[in-house]
Amino acid sequence: MNIYFRPMLWPSLVSITVFLILLSFGTWQIKRLFWKEALIDRYISQSQSNPIRNPQDIKNSQIEEFKSIVVEGSFLHKNEIYITGKTFEGNAGFHVITPFKLNNDSFVLINRGWVSEGYRNPIKRSFSLIKGKTIIKGILRLPQIKGYFVPENDGKQGFWFTIKPMEIFNFIQ
Repeated sequence: MNIYFRPMLWPSLVSITVFLILLSFGTWQIKRLFWKEALIDRYISQSQSNPIRNPQDIKNSQIEEFKSIVVEGSFLHKNEIYITGKTFEGNAGFHVITPFKLNNDSFVLINRGWVSEGYRNPIKRSFSLIKGKTIIKGILRLPQIKGYFVPENDGKQGFWFTIKPMEIFNFIQ
């Protein structure tokens, strides 16, 4: 009795197609790994370098993301905005973005971190509202790029999804 191996056409084509798709996903993951490692290295080297002390000295062409920065000024808590759709450990909440007026009367935006819906109202988190002159050491970030599925910001309705400094400054002034 002779048994011959005869692969069927459609299962073979489907198997080859699935194999090629899985191979491309694996390749994509390796490329993503190298990109992520380079991003982490850049973050570490920039954040631990000598901090920028005068933001006015930065030209747009010289901005390096994750650069350490030290600024002095005061928070404008009444102009806070809340970036919607942020989660922390599975809980929905907001990132609090507060304008910070520098001593030379220019402004920067400070991401003060995540708060739950219960702490969105500044009165409920009065312990975090710093008054008067303050020195802040932070990490410089570039403006965000809106994702494909992310809605447009609607400042009039209080819905902010992407940190776009010029759009935020135009709204709060």
